[in-house]
Order: sequence, then structure tokens, then C-alpha cells
Amino acid sequence: MVIEMLNCSGLKQRSTDPSSVSQSPMSQPTSPQLLVGPFTGSAIDGSVQRRSPLLTEADAISIWMARWLRIRPIDLCRRYGCDPRRLYEIWEGIRHPAARDQAKTLFLRQYPTLSDRVDFGRHRRLSREANLDQLPLFIDKTS
Repeated sequence: MVIEMLNCSGLKQRSTDPSSVSQSPMSQPTSPQLLVGPFTGSAIDGSVQRRSPLLTEADAISIWMARWLRIRPIDLCRRYGCDPRRLYEIWEGIRHPAARDQAKTLFLRQYPTLSDRVDFGRHRRLSREANLDQLPLFIDKTS
């Protein structure tokens, strides 16, 4: 039986000895991110793949909590293997709208000291269109 694994430098290494897998330093997760989420694949070479392409309500709850813990959206996209637009659909309440309230309850239970430092509001989309109400600010009134 041939076993492929990654060595410390991130290169694939083949072994025919099954006992070498348990002795490898890469066989045990060294990062807390490797313990979170239903992943298959390797986090070192960037080939992280999800079992399902859809984000579940449990994923939405953990995405809300990650937002309040100020985890970067790019890291969440890598963790869940999704497009950034899926994160904003959750944060705007388009998908899984009840997840925010559940996440808030769970967040306040797990991180009570952070409750006064967190904005629990939804994401607000900023418009790039010109605001016509500001047009009078640019008219010269001295002439």
C-alpha cells in the first residue's frame, strides 16, 4: 500500500510503510484552524475542499461568530471553501437569517467579556452611486 503525505516543507512524500504515517510530524494537526470545519484535503498546499458546496446553518452561526472575533473574510473563504459573496449573503441576512440570533446567544455565552466591544449589527452595503443630496455642496454661492 502506497501512502501519500506532506512533509514539513509541504512537498508530497510517498511511503509504503503505514507506521511512518503515525510518526510523521504532519500527521497531527498543529494549527487550531485545522481542527475547525468539515474539511478534506491538506491546508498546507492550499487544496482544502469542503464535503458540500452549500453553507449550512451551523456554518452560518460560526461565520457570524468569526465576524465578531474579527477573523478576516479571506480566511473564512479559505476555511469554508466558498466565494466571499456567500459570506456577505449570511451577514446581510439573505441566507440563514435566524443564524445571527443563535450566534449572538452563543457568542455572549462563550465570550461574555467581549460583549461591550462587538457590533452585533448586520453588514451594511455601501452604495457607490452619486448622492444627489450632496450636489448643493459643490455649487459656488459667492458668484
